[in-house]
Amino acid sequence: GSSVLGLGSHLALRLVLDPGAPAVKYALPYLRIRAISFVPALFSTVGFASFRGVMDTVTPLRVALVSNMLNVLLDPVLMFWGGLGVSGAAAATVAAEILAGSAYL
Repeated sequence: GSSVLGLGSHLALRLVLDPGAPAVKYALPYLRIRAISFVPALFSTVGFASFRGVMDTVTPLRVALVSNMLNVLLDPVLMFWGGLGVSGAAAATVAAEILAGSAYL
């Protein structure tokens, strides 16, 4: 699924945006980069639910806290200081989701 969305993101965007919409220029690289982390995000979601299922809500809370802090720290670094803009925001989210997904493996 992530490879289809990563490679065919322009087709997916056509479903929600007009081809000439100003947002396409930002949405296309964002979606392509974010597609990298769809599988780790799935692991994170399943891990979160699994721990809640055994009545452990503290572990998912800690994982979410650390991964979200990474995202919050990397966003301005990559977007502004790294000069990546919206692509930097996507890369920061990918890093955070890979960390969260890895924590549950």
